Amino acid sequence: MSIILFLILSIVQYSIGISIAAINDAITLEQYQQVKLGWTRDQVTQFVGGPGGLVISVPESPSDRNNIIVQYKGLIPSNVLQRQSTVVFSFSNGILWKKKQNLLDLTSNYIITKENYNQIETGWTYQQVTSTIGSKGNVIEESNIWPNITLMTVAYQGEDQEGLGYIQLGFMDGKLGSKPTYGWVSINPNTPRSTLTPTTNDFLPTDRITVEQYQQVQFGWTRNQLTQYVGSPGKVIPSPNSNTILVQYQGPSPDITAIAGFAFLNEILFTKSQLHFDFTANYKITKEQYNVIQIGWTYQQVKAALENQKGNVVTESSTNGYTSMVVQYTGIKDQQQMEDAIVTLGFSSEKLITKSQYGW
Repeated sequence: MSIILFLILSIVQYSIGISIAAINDAITLEQYQQVKLGWTRDQVTQFVGGPGGLVISVPESPSDRNNIIVQYKGLIPSNVLQRQSTVVFSFSNGILWKKKQNLLDLTSNYIITKENYNQIETGWTYQQVTSTIGSKGNVIEESNIWPNITLMTVAYQGEDQEGLGYIQLGFMDGKLGSKPTYGWVSINPNTPRSTLTPTTNDFLPTDRITVEQYQQVQFGWTRNQLTQYVGSPGKVIPSPNSNTILVQYQGPSPDITAIAGFAFLNEILFTKSQLHFDFTANYKITKEQYNVIQIGWTYQQVKAALENQKGNVVTESSTNGYTSMVVQYTGIKDQQQMEDAIVTLGFSSEKLITKSQYGW
């Protein structure tokens, strides 16, 4: 699941600053901290003010089919440079079970010393740990993996003779469960903390793919097959898994910011995503049509109800015999509305498992 999410976020991160994301798909730190595990997707959408970007995780088993992931852009001060902030919410059967933020918390005083580190012990409560260290830390992830079983990851920055670094503490049911060996990730102590974000190489001039080529690329291809077909190896994005390769290409026109992403597992293509190769505005849906569409319908049934419009297929995946797809349409606005709505439909193994709209 995290592989696909990473691919989508990599595409979005490349485009931050190009004004492709609507302001109602942004979230502040204060909003993020108030969102509670157990909320429904509608509660999160209403509270934040936008539906976020929908990503469907590839199901590894039938029990995973109702899992969806929603990502937002972190809303941070404009004077904080080179900072790409994202927030991710994970839902199972419509209920929020995990939330995670990256570079959203600007607080720089989450400091842990070696003396503090040596004092804390596994089994301590979160309150005992924070009281000893002197700050709550940067809570980067919280999840409820089973009834009465909660997990939390908290990051602190450290200072020693070798410079700045960070350490992460893992909590289970409010108690410290993991305490990594003391030792900071080495970084330049003279580097401003707001600039400490991972970077990737730029695109080469030949790293471009056309819409027709993107559509012809098939699941099961090897990376070499994709390279030979496109005529360029593309831009490789650092992956969280050693057996996974993430590759991006630009669209054919320098005037339109279009990105195509491909994910390979053990050298085999299993996910492809596109941004601005096709446009949701090209596909229309009325409120009445939206209300008619039912969970469980096949993709063909949905298309038939929408006058055979295929929609903007933004993500497709295929692995272990399961397929998933995210399709978007533009909702035709009512007379009272200023702007059109956006409708997002998620399919697993050709059947509709989630539908959402924002703007009606």
